[in-house]
Order: sequence, then C-alpha cells, then structure tokens
Amino acid sequence: MADYVTTIDAMSATLGYGDINEYHADPEAIQGLKLLVWILKNDKADHEYRRYIGEKQLVQTDLIPSLVHGFQKPEIADVLLRLLVNLTFSTELLYKGSYPKDASEQKKVLQLMEIAEQYKEAFAVKAVWSMLGEKMQQILRIDFSERSEAQSVTVERILILTRNVLQVPANVEREQQLDDDASLHDRLLWSLHQTCTIDTVLYVLGSPLEQQYFMHSLEIMSLVYREQQPAALADATLQRRTAEKKEDEMKLIQALHPATKTTKQLPAARHSRFRGTYTFGNLKSVSDNDYISHQSLNKIMNADLGIDKQRIKKSFRQMKQPDEVERKSILSVRMCLREYCVEVLCLFNNIVKQARRYLSQFENTGSEFHDDTYLLWAVRFFMEFNRHNGLNIELVSEALSMTTFHWIITRIEGYSDLIVTDKTRKRVWSKRLHNAIQTYDEMISNLRALSGRSDPDAKELLAVLQHNIFYAVEYRETVIQLLCNFNETYQTRSFLRVVIEVANRFFSLLEKFCNGTIRVQERAKAKRQPNRRTAATASDAPHKTQEDLEDEWLTMAPKVAAILPHIQDSPESLPTPFDAASSVPIDEQRGSCMIRIHGLLRDEKYEDAVKLMYAARSVWTTGEHCFGSSQSTPDENLMLLKEIFMANIADGMGLPFDTMADYVTTIDAMSATLGYGDINEYHADPEAIQGLKLLVWILKNDKADHEYRRYIGEKQLVQTDLIPSLVHGFQKPEIADVLLRLLVNLTFPTELLYKGSYPKDGHPTVSSVCFDRKYSKQSDDASEPAAFAKCLQKVSPKESGKYCKSFLRVVIEVANRFFSLLEKFCNGTIRVQERAKAKRQPNRRTAATASDAPHKTQEDLEDEWLTMAPKVAAILPHIQDSPESLPTPFDAASSVPIDEQRGSCMIRIHGLLRDEKYEDAVKLMYAAR
Repeated sequence: MADYVTTIDAMSATLGYGDINEYHADPEAIQGLKLLVWILKNDKADHEYRRYIGEKQLVQTDLIPSLVHGFQKPEIADVLLRLLVNLTFSTELLYKGSYPKDASEQKKVLQLMEIAEQYKEAFAVKAVWSMLGEKMQQILRIDFSERSEAQSVTVERILILTRNVLQVPANVEREQQLDDDASLHDRLLWSLHQTCTIDTVLYVLGSPLEQQYFMHSLEIMSLVYREQQPAALADATLQRRTAEKKEDEMKLIQALHPATKTTKQLPAARHSRFRGTYTFGNLKSVSDNDYISHQSLNKIMNADLGIDKQRIKKSFRQMKQPDEVERKSILSVRMCLREYCVEVLCLFNNIVKQARRYLSQFENTGSEFHDDTYLLWAVRFFMEFNRHNGLNIELVSEALSMTTFHWIITRIEGYSDLIVTDKTRKRVWSKRLHNAIQTYDEMISNLRALSGRSDPDAKELLAVLQHNIFYAVEYRETVIQLLCNFNETYQTRSFLRVVIEVANRFFSLLEKFCNGTIRVQERAKAKRQPNRRTAATASDAPHKTQEDLEDEWLTMAPKVAAILPHIQDSPESLPTPFDAASSVPIDEQRGSCMIRIHGLLRDEKYEDAVKLMYAARSVWTTGEHCFGSSQSTPDENLMLLKEIFMANIADGMGLPFDTMADYVTTIDAMSATLGYGDINEYHADPEAIQGLKLLVWILKNDKADHEYRRYIGEKQLVQTDLIPSLVHGFQKPEIADVLLRLLVNLTFPTELLYKGSYPKDGHPTVSSVCFDRKYSKQSDDASEPAAFAKCLQKVSPKESGKYCKSFLRVVIEVANRFFSLLEKFCNGTIRVQERAKAKRQPNRRTAATASDAPHKTQEDLEDEWLTMAPKVAAILPHIQDSPESLPTPFDAASSVPIDEQRGSCMIRIHGLLRDEKYEDAVKLMYAAR
C-alpha cells in the first residue's frame, strides 16, 4: 500500500473492460473505486497521484463507460460520483488561488490544467449527460419531504460535477478551431441541451422547494454563458442581419483580393553631400534665438530631439492584462442559449430575491467565497440581454431598484476596503471589484435606456431612481474615488477603462437630470431692478384677514372633502415630503413641509396637498402630530387641513408660496416694500415689519456660503432702508425690536460666521471683512477688530496701512452714530439706562428706609390678596397677549445675560402688584412668558 502508483495500476486493470458503447464492469470494481477515492484523499502536496491517474486516462477508458452502463446500481453510482467529482476538481481551487512560483511546480500546474481539458473533452458526450440528467430528474420528482438524504446528496454531486466540467477554461491553441466551427464548450453545451440538463437547472433556480441547490445552479448558469455576449445572443435569429452579411462579404473580398505588397524604394545612386546652415522657426536655443543646425536638410526634416533621452523603465510589478476570450458560438448553440435567456428572465426577479436572501446570511461574517460574484454577473448579463431584447421593465423590476443599487454600492465599497486591509489577496479583491463596477455600469446603462422611453411607467421609475441616486453622496463620489485610488500594480487597464465609461455615463445622466429640473444646481443671479419704487411685487395684493380666509375655506372645504376618501396613503403613490439634498436635518424640515401644504391649498391643488400631508405623517411620526396619524378619520384630516390653511404660515405680505423657495426674488420684493426716502427723511411702509421679519427668517436659513447675506450686502439694503428706518422709526417698539435683530445679524463678524476656520480654497482678505459687504460707513460692526487684525497678518504691509486707516475711520463714525441712537433710545424709555444716584442722608439714624416698615406675615399677605384678587380677575380677560402691546421684560442694555434676568423681572411684577398697577403687572407677566 505504500507504493500508490503500483496500486493505481492494479486497480485500473480490475475495474472492467470495453468502451463507451459496451462496457463490462468487474463484480469487485466497487472496492477498487473506493480505494482510488482513499488514495486521492491522501494525495501529496504536488498532486502526484492525481496527475498519474490523468496520464493513464482512467476517466476516459473506465470511469465514464462504467458511469454510462452501471449508473443504475446505487452503490456503484455513489462511489463513481464521489471519484469523478474529486478528479474534476478545479486546479485553481486545488492550490487555493495561489500558484507556486517555482518553475518545476508550475510545470505540474500546467500538466493538471491539460488533464482537466482532456476530462472536459471526454464529458462532451450525450450518453453521459442523458444518464446523469435522467437520474437527477427522477430524484427531483420525489416530494421534498419524502426524499432521503442520500438522494439529496446525489443531486448535489451531479450539480457539482456539472460545474467542475464547465469551469475548465477554453484553450484556443489546443482546439485549433475556426470561428464558425463548434468549439469544445459548444459541443458540451449542445449535449447538455439535448439531455435537458439545462432545463433541470432552470427548474431548480425557479423552484422555492429546491433552494439548497440554488447557488450551485446559479454558478452553472454563469459558466454556461461564459465567453458569450448578451448583444450577440439577443440578435441570434434565423434571419441574418444586414451588418453580418456586409461583414462576411468584406471578408470574402479581402480573401479573394489580398493586398499587394508595396515594393521598397531603393536609395538614390548618388548621395547628396550638400550641407548648409539652417534655423528652426519654431524652436528656441539657449540664448532665446532660433535654433541653428549645421546638418543636411534631409536630417533636419527628420530631426529627433529626444534621441539622447533615457526611456523610463516599465514597472515589472504592473498588473498584466488577463486574456479575455470572447467568441461567437455557432448559430444553433446561440439560438438555444437565447431561448434559455428568455426563460431565465421570466424567473429573474425571484432569482435576485433568493440570491440576496442567501447572501444576507453571510453578510456580517464576511464572504470568503465568491458567491456574491455570481449574483453580480447575473444582474449584469441578463439586464444587458433584456436591454438589447426590448427592455421589458417588469422582468427586471427586482434588479432595477434602489435595493439592488445599494447592494452593488456596498459591494464596491467592501472590495475597495479589502484591497487596503487584505494586501496579500489584493489582486483577488481587485478582480471582484472589476466585476462589481461592470454591474454598476450596466445599471447606469439601463437608466440611460429608460430615459429614451416615452411610456409613463418608465418615466416614473426613472424619476424615482434618479432622485434617490443623484441626491446621495455615495453614488456621486464612488466613481471619483475609484479613479483617484487606481493603482496599476494590482488593477488592469480594462478596469480603468470601465471606470471611465461609468463616470462618463453617470455624469452625463446627472447633467441631463439637473438641466431645467433642479434650480439649486445652477441658479442664475437675480437681476437688479432698475426702479424699486415701480417694481411690481406680489406684496401689492391686499392682506387677507381671518374672515376672508374663513370664507375661502367654506368654498374649498366641499372639494377637499370629496377628494379625501379617494386618495390612498400607500408609500408608492406619495411624494417625498423633505429635501434630501438640503443641509437642514430632516427633523427640522417639518415647518417647510407645512408651508408647502399651505401653498398647495392656496393654489387649489387639493389632491397634491392631501398626498403631501399623508407623506409627512409617515416621516414625522414622533413629537407633535401636526400632520395627524395613520388612524385619522376623513373628518379629522379635513380639520387638520383647515388648521394648516388658516394658520399664519405665510410671510403676511400675500407672497405666493411657490416663490418662497426663491429667496433672492423674495429679497428683491421685500426691498421694494420697506419704504422710500433717505436718512434725512424716510417714509416707512405700514406693513414693513412683515418684510423685516421675513428677512430675519431668510438669514436664519442661509446657506453655508452665506449667499443671501452677500446678496443683501450687494443690494445695499442696510444703507438705503434699514439705517433710515432705524433713525426715523425707532420710537415704535415693534419695529425697533425687529430692526435691531436684523442689523445685529447682518453685521455679525465674518470670523464668527465661519467659526474661526475659513474655507481652504482661499483666506478672507481685508476687503471681504470690511468692504465686500458693501455696508459702507453706516453699518460695519465695531466689534470686528480682532478678526480684522488676523486678516491683516496675511496681507502685505502696504495694503495693511491703506485698509487700517479706512477701517478705523469707519469704526469711529459707526461708534458715534450708534451711541447717539442709544442715547436717544434710552431717554425716558428705560429706567435702568439712567438711574439717579441716591443721595447720602446726613444722619443715618434718622434716615427713613424700607426696613423701618413692619414685616408683613403670610396672613397679612393673604388678606391683601383677597382684596385685590377681584380687581385682577376683572382685568385679565381684557388684556391681549400680542407682542405689539406688551412691554420688554428684560434690560437690553444690561451686561447681565437675558437668561439670568428672570429674577429681576419677577421682582418688577411683584412691585407693580404692591403698587396696585395690576394692568402693567399682567402685561409684564405675558411678555415674560
């Protein structure tokens, strides 16, 4: 038993005799087969016995004939299948993906590959697959619950044997077949087709009861369609195409009329020795003059200035381009493969769903196998075939979805990370990354095909996919990251070509999507109005009162009530209630969604308003249920819509809600309605306070680049309206409060706007702090010297002197104006601003102080409250808590923060109650709350 070679010779002589047509097996052949299985199990590292069995052609002479004529016996069939599965095992898997580098060991690898090709040729016989296919069909006809474990193992071994035979790569040099001849792979596929083995594999793919063999069947289908092009299969018909006819005609003409060889021109008999001095008109020498050459004219015309340069050596570590075999099978094979493609498309949605469910079990553990590669191949191949075969969306709906897009992106990101972390196998991961990016390319190609369709289903699907893909950062930046991280040591040029093609298709779709659809992508700068006084704005419309809104609601309520029962709140039919591309978090977009509903109701788009409300209640489920709940009745939904319609959500100026998103246009409208005049005489509009509040709201929702703040500065709104309005309308508390809030916001220091870290694309210059705001001398904040000094450190000394003088002049003038306004504001309005200092009494003993009064007990205070309670109760219903009629509950000029002035406000209320000023006490309490 020590000499296994002698044992193999002895066993091969006792298995039987005959050929594939007639074979007589030995009665004790089963013992020899078991012994061969045991020898292969204890094979050496260089697979000596496996190579010896292949050299003896034991599979061709004994095992395959024994399989054809003795497969009816269960005991022989089981051992035969085990032995054939072991012998046909892939060479790459035998060495676990890493071939030896030694020359002698590489020779053994080549010998094993040659033996595998011989096995594949031996299995390309119809009799073998008819026996195996019939056995598999008999077992699959048995009910799953009644099937034994041995029968299930037999089916699995037949599928693995089929996979092992199909995965042997084609050897064009060994086959030496023409393009129109049937190759070895074609003959094998034809045998599988005639014995209905491929039909059985398709049954396993589509059956929900045979999911244990699902991945084996999917791998077999990927090997069946290896070296095939989906476009060629889609065009495989009995009628030849015009392009194929023209191509064959051109080949025939080239064969009949080969190109004549051009005769080499002999040099002239006499050599011209004339030499002269010439200058190059487009080449400069070291002295900046024309380059002078003392060569002959013939040499100058063929001058090569880089003849003495050393060429850069090519890196020996560069990834070699693998040999990609792409060939057309014969027409009969292509037509049968096309029929199978059509059948697979009918099962495609179920295949994708089952494969993802299987792979999700190993998602957290990390897949060491390449099962996900088969699903990536299936998505790419069959979606390309469907695209060339008419693009039936229903057949690929499971793959053409955001779930599949997300799964592909996660595979791309996972492979990219594994290339960095698992460096020993980075070439393996780069191959899988190449497969994933090819699948992503096919998904983008399907999006481009959908954009050319005119049916509504395709347009709706395209809109959903584009809105989800183009708004997500991962989909936009994946291709760019792949281009930036390309490394030629482990990634091929074909990978780079695919990535560039994907980038081209993706960004062309993105450009087409953005043109005319999303204004945020490229916004044209609003033109300045030539005359603000005559500008026609939406604010010319009269302000609607509460009674007018009630009358409008009474007219629209029956229409809304008639629409409510017919609208379903399913997620597929509802719009997106938030802006996914906005920097504002989704939880904070509740108010903007309510504004959109309000605007749709104003525009009489009741169906869109109801759908948007249903979509909003499915997103914002926590907190205040301002959009209702999913269990709300139609009457409750109608009342919710009424509350939204009657709410004071708009800007109060009658602006149409479709312009609320266009803040630039809104700023232009507000600047025309604030008033007119200059700082000496200014006439404010009665409704100007609403416009000021809207400007404060716009600045609060400004972008990261402060676009609206810069636009207000360019319009010089502070100089033309806000400062004059502050001078002439400061006596009105409501206007003064909003004006101060707006001016404080506009004059906020630039350094604090950027939180001390300026953008990296350029530091803010002095002009960006002091002059680019265009606030002139009337509005620059006097609290910016620190930010200004930091910016001066990055400016030349000559510029620093010029800007420092200008800035100091502005600071001094702003300080004078500010304190004069503050003095005017404080006189007679706020008692805290100017308090008379208490004079010291000459005699402390006789000084009357508040402490001399007797201390009141709790009972005295109770008696006093009983006397004043009816008076306070009579006053309470007649006092309104509107902000315009209430006093300011805090001291704006105090150095104490407003949050810490709560106690002083309570003391003021206490004093007003003691002084029997009940109305003032109630108003101060309303203002404080």
